[in-house]
Amino acid sequence: MEYFWDNSRAAERTAIITPTGETYTYEALYALADAIAEPLAGSRKLVFLRCKNTPRTVAAYLGCLRHGHVALLLNEGMEEGLFHRLVELYRPQFIFRDDSAESAMQPLSDNGEHAAELHPDLALLLSTSGSTGSPKLVRLSLRNLQSNAESIAQYLQLTDKERPVTNLPMYYSYGLSVINSHLLVGACLLLTEDSLISPRFWKFCDEQTVTSLSGVPYTYEMLDAFGFRKRELPGLRSMTQAGGHMPAQRVSAYAEWAKERGIRFYIMYGQTEATARMSYLPPEQGLDHPDSIGIPIPGGSFCIEDAEGRSIQDTGIAGELIYQGPNVSLGYAETGDDLSLGDENHGRLHTGDMAKRDENGLYYITGRLKRFLKIAGNRFGLDELESYFSRLGIETVCGGSDGRLLIAITHPEDKDAVAAALKDTWHLLKSQYRIISIERIPRSATGKILYQEIFS
Repeated sequence: MEYFWDNSRAAERTAIITPTGETYTYEALYALADAIAEPLAGSRKLVFLRCKNTPRTVAAYLGCLRHGHVALLLNEGMEEGLFHRLVELYRPQFIFRDDSAESAMQPLSDNGEHAAELHPDLALLLSTSGSTGSPKLVRLSLRNLQSNAESIAQYLQLTDKERPVTNLPMYYSYGLSVINSHLLVGACLLLTEDSLISPRFWKFCDEQTVTSLSGVPYTYEMLDAFGFRKRELPGLRSMTQAGGHMPAQRVSAYAEWAKERGIRFYIMYGQTEATARMSYLPPEQGLDHPDSIGIPIPGGSFCIEDAEGRSIQDTGIAGELIYQGPNVSLGYAETGDDLSLGDENHGRLHTGDMAKRDENGLYYITGRLKRFLKIAGNRFGLDELESYFSRLGIETVCGGSDGRLLIAITHPEDKDAVAAALKDTWHLLKSQYRIISIERIPRSATGKILYQEIFS
């Protein structure tokens, strides 16, 4: 079996190309990984990696995996106060930061004798928030990483001819899964930190004949904003979307566009707690079922449970979506002491998402389990409200607390239409809601809405 951190069969193949012309074969990449990890020799170490989409950062990540050390992947641009809080909580022994040609593992001498105990199965740590510095981390094993890479490679039909561009950050589980799954098959990563709106990004894609693009819903908003579907990328064979719900209208538009050009367009669903992916919508289903998350990935399975934990067998009935598979994480950590914990999930994940299944075996997310308010004894799904207004062409963000709904709008002229809908369709009194105007919807580096910045 080949592992993405040790793909010996691909030794002579090109693993990485950068916009500046840096090129690494697999053999050279693994040699660099071993060299960067050399200062970690001896007992297993906890390493904080300040991540950029650069060859040395990818090599540092692989070096930790190859030599049994545990890395926490963090945004290079993270606010320093948050970073130091994580250092205090988890007591890493080394920090890696690719900030110069001489970048290397930097020891934290003060933490050496107070290092956290690391469970034998623990291989990687990812933040649940992606980039905000939350102290709550997801604990992942090598089995989690490898099994998810294998599954993704299988359903995306990846081969060693792939040339994906890394427009997502590697500290984000979706971006990391692109790297892992393509290294597994011996493909060539077009490794860049350039933004989608940068001319250099598209020049790089053109020159290196990019074969796939990946994005969160916000990525596709940006692509539409500058007319991506009018571009010519003759080598493009597939596109993927995950990281949140994308409006069905946009899914349909991309599915139709992709079908006309012979491009495979995949809608996917996942969580960091499941390493990355849990389901995918086969490309041929995109036009007929644009609001579906599809079917479980190879090796995984879904079930739906009611509030009492009983399995819901009937189609069309919503309950909590439960996932089972070898990619389910070991559990969470909130302090360094938690790094000694073993497998608390045992391959079973309560996703926290409400879902239903149709007669074709396709699954649909209907909302978040905790994204509900109770007003006058009635339960209101905040995701359902946002989707409702989206269908009317009104951009909203919904929050609040029991008894009072808050709706943020980006266009003040929509206020009357929102108020009318809340009265006529949702039967709410003026005292039960408040509509506020905001200039823009704040988002994380991975495109997710930062609700706390709007409603705190």
